[in-house]
Amino acid sequence: MNLKKISLLLFLAAAFTFMSCSTEDTETTEVALRTKVYTLDSADNAAISGTATFTEKEDGTTTILLSLTNSNNDIHPAFIYLDDVSSTGAVAITLAPIECNCEESTTEVSMLDNGTPITFSELLFFDGNIRVHQSASDLETVIAEGNVGINAINEEAK
Repeated sequence: MNLKKISLLLFLAAAFTFMSCSTEDTETTEVALRTKVYTLDSADNAAISGTATFTEKEDGTTTILLSLTNSNNDIHPAFIYLDDVSSTGAVAITLAPIECNCEESTTEVSMLDNGTPITFSELLFFDGNIRVHQSASDLETVIAEGNVGINAINEEAK
Protein backbone atom coordinates (compact mmCIF):
# COMPACT_ATOMS: atom_id res chain seq x y z
CA MET A 1 0.00 0.00 0.00
CA ASN A 2 1.34 3.37 -0.85
CA LEU A 3 1.50 6.35 1.49
CA LYS A 4 -1.46 8.17 -0.15
CA LYS A 5 -3.83 5.24 0.45
CA ILE A 6 -2.71 4.86 4.06
CA SER A 7 -3.18 8.60 4.65
CA LEU A 8 -6.66 8.48 3.10
CA LEU A 9 -7.70 5.50 5.24
CA LEU A 10 -6.46 7.19 8.41
CA PHE A 11 -8.29 10.40 7.49
CA LEU A 12 -11.57 8.53 6.86
CA ALA A 13 -11.24 6.54 10.09
CA ALA A 14 -10.67 9.75 12.07
CA ALA A 15 -13.64 11.46 10.37
CA PHE A 16 -16.00 8.58 11.24
CA THR A 17 -14.74 8.57 14.83
CA PHE A 18 -15.43 12.27 15.28
CA MET A 19 -18.86 12.04 13.63
CA SER A 20 -20.00 9.27 15.95
CA CYS A 21 -18.69 11.13 19.00
CA SER A 22 -20.57 14.30 18.13
CA THR A 23 -23.88 12.42 18.10
CA GLU A 24 -23.25 11.02 21.56
CA ASP A 25 -22.36 14.46 22.93
CA THR A 26 -25.72 15.96 21.91
CA GLU A 27 -27.90 13.18 23.29
CA THR A 28 -29.35 13.62 26.74
CA THR A 29 -30.59 10.81 28.89
CA GLU A 30 -33.15 11.21 31.62
CA VAL A 31 -32.95 8.96 34.61
CA ALA A 32 -36.17 7.33 35.71
CA LEU A 33 -36.59 7.81 39.44
CA ARG A 34 -39.75 5.84 40.33
CA THR A 35 -42.29 3.81 38.37
CA LYS A 36 -45.84 2.66 39.12
CA VAL A 37 -47.79 0.28 36.86
CA TYR A 38 -51.59 0.19 36.86
CA THR A 39 -53.75 -2.47 35.20
CA LEU A 40 -56.27 -1.53 32.53
CA ASP A 41 -59.08 -4.08 32.45
CA SER A 42 -61.39 -4.93 29.59
CA ALA A 43 -64.61 -2.88 29.44
CA ASP A 44 -67.85 -2.97 27.43
CA ASN A 45 -67.26 -6.63 26.49
CA ALA A 46 -64.07 -5.76 24.63
CA ALA A 47 -61.29 -8.35 24.75
CA ILE A 48 -58.82 -5.53 25.24
CA SER A 49 -56.62 -5.03 28.30
CA GLY A 50 -53.40 -3.26 29.08
CA THR A 51 -51.28 -1.25 31.46
CA ALA A 52 -50.60 2.35 32.36
CA THR A 53 -47.01 2.90 33.47
CA PHE A 54 -46.28 6.13 35.36
CA THR A 55 -42.57 7.00 35.38
CA GLU A 56 -41.10 9.89 37.35
CA LYS A 57 -38.49 12.02 35.57
CA GLU A 58 -35.77 14.26 37.01
CA ASP A 59 -37.39 17.39 35.58
CA GLY A 60 -40.52 16.82 37.66
CA THR A 61 -42.71 15.53 34.86
CA THR A 62 -44.36 12.14 34.75
CA THR A 63 -44.29 9.99 31.64
CA ILE A 64 -47.44 7.92 31.24
CA LEU A 65 -47.08 4.98 28.85
CA LEU A 66 -50.35 3.32 27.87
CA SER A 67 -50.04 -0.17 26.38
CA LEU A 68 -52.96 -2.21 25.05
CA THR A 69 -53.28 -5.77 23.84
CA ASN A 70 -55.86 -6.99 21.30
CA SER A 71 -56.98 -3.53 20.16
CA ASN A 72 -58.29 -2.87 16.67
CA ASN A 73 -57.19 -0.41 13.99
CA ASP A 74 -58.94 2.63 15.48
CA ILE A 75 -57.12 5.49 17.15
CA HIS A 76 -58.19 5.24 20.80
CA PRO A 77 -58.55 8.47 22.82
CA ALA A 78 -57.56 8.12 26.48
CA PHE A 79 -58.15 10.28 29.53
CA ILE A 80 -57.58 10.35 33.25
CA TYR A 81 -60.93 11.09 34.87
CA LEU A 82 -61.71 12.29 38.39
CA ASP A 83 -63.09 9.66 40.82
CA ASP A 84 -63.03 5.87 40.41
CA VAL A 85 -64.12 3.80 37.40
CA SER A 86 -67.63 3.29 38.76
CA SER A 87 -68.38 7.03 38.62
CA THR A 88 -68.73 9.56 35.82
CA GLY A 89 -66.09 12.07 36.87
CA ALA A 90 -64.87 14.88 34.65
CA VAL A 91 -61.73 14.68 32.51
CA ALA A 92 -58.68 15.70 34.55
CA ILE A 93 -55.86 14.90 32.08
CA THR A 94 -56.06 14.32 28.34
CA LEU A 95 -53.60 11.61 27.32
CA ALA A 96 -52.10 11.04 23.89
CA PRO A 97 -54.37 8.74 21.85
CA ILE A 98 -53.29 5.16 21.32
CA GLU A 99 -52.36 4.65 17.69
CA CYS A 100 -53.80 1.65 15.87
CA ASN A 101 -50.70 -0.37 14.96
CA CYS A 102 -48.35 0.07 17.90
CA GLU A 103 -51.05 -0.19 20.61
CA GLU A 104 -49.13 2.35 22.74
CA SER A 105 -49.01 6.03 23.55
CA THR A 106 -46.76 8.20 25.68
CA THR A 107 -47.76 11.44 27.40
CA GLU A 108 -45.60 13.81 29.45
CA VAL A 109 -47.70 15.11 32.35
CA SER A 110 -46.85 18.09 34.55
CA MET A 111 -50.31 19.60 35.02
CA LEU A 112 -54.01 18.86 34.86
CA ASP A 113 -55.99 20.06 31.85
CA ASN A 114 -57.14 23.07 33.92
CA GLY A 115 -53.52 24.18 34.41
CA THR A 116 -53.07 22.95 38.00
CA PRO A 117 -49.52 21.59 38.42
CA ILE A 118 -49.25 17.92 39.42
CA THR A 119 -46.19 15.90 40.39
CA PHE A 120 -45.48 12.19 40.21
CA SER A 121 -46.03 11.90 43.98
CA GLU A 122 -49.39 13.65 43.69
CA LEU A 123 -50.41 11.33 40.84
CA LEU A 124 -49.66 8.32 43.08
CA PHE A 125 -52.48 9.52 45.39
CA PHE A 126 -54.70 11.13 42.75
CA ASP A 127 -58.43 10.38 42.97
CA GLY A 128 -58.81 9.17 39.40
CA ASN A 129 -59.13 6.48 36.77
CA ILE A 130 -58.00 5.94 33.18
CA ARG A 131 -60.46 5.14 30.43
CA VAL A 132 -59.51 4.25 26.86
CA HIS A 133 -62.29 4.83 24.33
CA GLN A 134 -63.16 3.08 21.07
CA SER A 135 -62.56 6.14 18.87
CA ALA A 136 -62.92 9.93 18.77
CA SER A 137 -66.35 9.49 17.18
CA ASP A 138 -67.39 6.84 19.76
CA LEU A 139 -66.37 8.19 23.17
CA GLU A 140 -69.37 6.43 24.75
CA THR A 141 -67.68 3.05 24.27
CA VAL A 142 -64.93 2.39 26.79
CA ILE A 143 -62.66 -0.48 25.75
CA ALA A 144 -60.26 -0.53 28.72
CA GLU A 145 -60.25 1.13 32.12
CA GLY A 146 -58.53 1.09 35.46
CA ASN A 147 -58.26 2.98 38.71
CA VAL A 148 -55.12 5.00 39.43
CA GLY A 149 -53.71 6.70 42.50
CA ILE A 150 -55.71 6.42 45.72
CA ASN A 151 -58.48 4.47 43.96
CA ALA A 152 -56.03 1.74 42.94
CA ILE A 153 -54.65 1.68 46.50
CA ASN A 154 -58.18 1.29 47.90
CA GLU A 155 -58.96 -1.42 45.33
CA GLU A 156 -55.83 -3.39 46.32
CA ALA A 157 -56.75 -3.10 50.02
CA LYS A 158 -60.10 -4.87 49.50
